[in-house]
Amino acid sequence: MKAQQLPPVFPLVLYNGTGRWTAARDIAELIVPLPGALARYRPQQRYHLIDEGRVGEETLAQATSVTAELVRLETLAAEGPAALRPILSRLGARLQCPRYASLRRALTVWFARVLLRRLLPGENLPELHDLVEVETMLAEHVEEWTQKWKREGLLEGKREGRLEGKLEGKREGKREGKTDALKRLLRVRFGELPPWAQSRIDAATLGQLDTWLDGIFQAATLEEVLLGGQPPGSPPPAG
Repeated sequence: MKAQQLPPVFPLVLYNGTGRWTAARDIAELIVPLPGALARYRPQQRYHLIDEGRVGEETLAQATSVTAELVRLETLAAEGPAALRPILSRLGARLQCPRYASLRRALTVWFARVLLRRLLPGENLPELHDLVEVETMLAEHVEEWTQKWKREGLLEGKREGRLEGKLEGKREGKREGKTDALKRLLRVRFGELPPWAQSRIDAATLGQLDTWLDGIFQAATLEEVLLGGQPPGSPPPAG
């Protein structure tokens, strides 16, 4: 390469969001087209996109590049610290050459300050300067951290379970309140409820209960409220 020339650049976007990547893939797409002979002066720069959520398991299993290892780190992080050690070891061995020094430092910072802190929130992590230090630290603490990670996950699961239980309890309480209100209003309007009406109300969803409550005073009969005017024993009305 001549001394006056710039080194080659490969623009790469590694995306790990949940939705599909929809941004423009070339800077030219963001600039209003120039007319006529000026069109060739519109800046162009296309990047290569790797959308982690769209990489198939078979494709990832066969890939051996540094980028593939980064995708594995993101993907396997959910399995805990122990799952990261072999990937980190392969990265360290692959990037030993001095020309990869800056990449090693960048990966070290990302791994220690982003990935590990995401896995182990609140953990007092030492300052790390190289992938070898990260691998050594993992080797020394992986069992302890894995147990902590599992405990944190269990506690989080319990907290989520309690929250879901509370929400379900509120929904059930709301449903019971509407069921009781509907039965009382129907008795006032049409007299004592027959068994088929009781069963239909008890099995109703919140949406059905709301519909029936809204229609009580417009309907002329109990069947019109609960069955759309059909006699008991007929197939339920559509919708």
